Amino acid sequence: MKLTETKLKQMILLEMARIPPHIPTTDPEIERKVADLLTGDVGDINQASALLKPLDLTKGVKGGSYEKYHYDQTKRKITEYHFKVTQSFYDAIMYQLKIKGHQAPSNWANTIGEWYPNAPDKDVHIMIQKPYNLIGHAKYRGRILRSDEPYVEHLHITITEPVGQ
Repeated sequence: MKLTETKLKQMILLEMARIPPHIPTTDPEIERKVADLLTGDVGDINQASALLKPLDLTKGVKGGSYEKYHYDQTKRKITEYHFKVTQSFYDAIMYQLKIKGHQAPSNWANTIGEWYPNAPDKDVHIMIQKPYNLIGHAKYRGRILRSDEPYVEHLHITITEPVGQ
């Protein structure tokens, strides 16, 4: 039997349909507390990313760290977290960014928050982005989100900190 691209897509869709949808918890108080941690310093963000799955706020968190040299030839550690959020959790994160003054300027395409927790040193830099802008555009929505799950956006948190200082 020759496996065509169309047949392969059908097989993948059938297999995905067998996996039940994930319906996250939407308790406003839990969302507010985790959103507060996600908009804090490096330790708070690491703690919140570890709590997202056990608290059932998202299906899973993809995270990792790597080191690279910055433009000024200093070695930096980059930590990234990717996860999906519901509308109420997204609103809680945006509210926390607003009250803490971490919102990015409106002319930045996909960045919703940026701050330096150790200001005025500016050695640690934290950014929250929505790489696909799923709320505003439907182009990637079908590929990134399942239609039977209540997620509305994919968030990407990047933490840049110096190594060996």
